[in-house]
Amino acid sequence: MTLAIRPMDYRFNFLFKTLHAIFKVLVLSVPILIAGQLLGGCVTYQIARSLEGTDVVAPGDELQVGKTTLEDTLALLGAPTTLVELEGQDLLLYQKTVMRQKRLSVGLPLLDALGTSISFSASRGRVNYDTLALFFTPDGVLRQIVFEKGTSQPYKKPASKDSY
Repeated sequence: MTLAIRPMDYRFNFLFKTLHAIFKVLVLSVPILIAGQLLGGCVTYQIARSLEGTDVVAPGDELQVGKTTLEDTLALLGAPTTLVELEGQDLLLYQKTVMRQKRLSVGLPLLDALGTSISFSASRGRVNYDTLALFFTPDGVLRQIVFEKGTSQPYKKPASKDSY
């Protein structure tokens, strides 16, 4: 006895296979699309650098306590970054500050429709400074010299002049 296959069976079999293929595609692609929407955040990396002031050199023999006058100092070094009057005495400050900052940010808009998201950020910064402080008597004669090279991270060496 032979079974006769009717044309309707072929159409049903083809329809079943087509629907099964579409279902497999949806089952695989919908979670990927949802994950892409949920985890489609952004990553940013910033490098910032700022420079304030001009080069400050260590005082040499041309600046002598008790001999150098205010006029001689201004002629030699130019205008100071800051001029302060302290109880009748003048303080000239020559400063150079270099600030470097690096920042990494990651944002994941998991619930963007609700207005909340997850974000992570980390930053690291460093400030190097050179300062020359010159104290003058009320008569305009150099009384004291203070020079310092420093950093906001005292256990690390200040950057070289090439990296300014």
